[in-house]
Amino acid sequence: MADDASATASATASATASATASATSELLTAASGSAAAASVSGTDRDGTTAANTIDPASLGILIADNLQIKEEIVTVTRQVYGNTSTHTCKALSTYAKTLKSDGQLLQSEPYYVECALTRSLLHGEAHLDTSLARNNLATLYKALGRVEAAENIFLDCLKKRWEHCAVLFVAGTGSISAPAAALLPSERHTINLLNNYAMVS
Repeated sequence: MADDASATASATASATASATASATSELLTAASGSAAAASVSGTDRDGTTAANTIDPASLGILIADNLQIKEEIVTVTRQVYGNTSTHTCKALSTYAKTLKSDGQLLQSEPYYVECALTRSLLHGEAHLDTSLARNNLATLYKALGRVEAAENIFLDCLKKRWEHCAVLFVAGTGSISAPAAALLPSERHTINLLNNYAMVS
């Protein structure tokens, strides 16, 4: 009976891996086809043919295809890993950034929000990945003109990262404690948060 259960579990895992690989392969093939379709030939000043140039019409098709592919990746990732997964967070973040770069700011908001909430659930509010996700959301709000919302998120992220890293000044000396000093070189994100907060406050 134990051997039968083990064999069933192994078969299920194999089938899931196969489905994931197949779905990923299809998405990559679609992406490759889109890129190839957008590649056209042009002519340089000396009369030679220039390859891999993209005309405006083809570029629009490429962007649309890219958005569709990223959306499909989110769907497949949800099906394979579930909603509460680091893999799903990465897919959500990538799709949100693609929408934002295409000028679809409002459409990207729910994906930024879901990513930030899921990161908080998985890692806690003071974790670097959570802070990065919330920073992305605050940056979106800033772009949308929702300055107060952006400011609140930047400030909250700063407080939590500051506490998490234990950046404490020794009373009377103004120097940073040894454990905190060791953390500072890797805390570029905290510096970026300070800069972002300064720009909206």
